[in-house]
Amino acid sequence: MTRGEATGATRAFRGDVVSVAKRDLAAGEVLDAEGGYTVYGKLAPARKSLSLRALPIGAASGARLRRPVAAGGIVCWDDCAIDAEMEATFRQEFGLDRGGNTLAVHGDSPAAVTEVERAKA
Repeated sequence: MTRGEATGATRAFRGDVVSVAKRDLAAGEVLDAEGGYTVYGKLAPARKSLSLRALPIGAASGARLRRPVAAGGIVCWDDCAIDAEMEATFRQEFGLDRGGNTLAVHGDSPAAVTEVERAKA
């Protein structure tokens, strides 16, 4: 903040920072946060992040892996045993259904955006 004013804000969900395995990760391992030893963040287009169900780097800390992830692989929501309340909160904030399909991202047609708005009503 500068002079008590926000210095920037997004206008649309265009990209996401997804979690990527720094090394081969085994089932049962607990992920750490940014700057740790298990994952790093990589920018991905929003549409790709949603289609892969990629785990945002901000949600990685403390997540326990349910299955192995190879070094360089994107960690997905389904790879992790995530607290159901945390995942529900994330989905609500981003307007996502369980499949990550209801969010309009930058570049969607007006018809797609209208359909998303109807789904939220």
